[in-house]
Amino acid sequence: MKSLYSLKQSSKQWFDKLTTFLYTINFVHSKADNYLFIRKTKTSFVAFLMYVDDILIVGNKMKEIQVVKSSLNATF
Repeated sequence: MKSLYSLKQSSKQWFDKLTTFLYTINFVHSKADNYLFIRKTKTSFVAFLMYVDDILIVGNKMKEIQVVKSSLNATF
């Protein structure tokens, strides 16, 4: 993969790559905010919010949050 740093389109490319990744682990876009992604099951809820270069992951089960973090770490 080519470096994205210092390119005008780098933030869009990063957002697209991260969005594609989140879709593969069953997140969906929130209707309220384009930078909020949600994954719900019968017993768990995980929200993934990104703002510029910050990411916030919250949920009701620590195990689910750890799975998301491990997936991020393995991919990026």
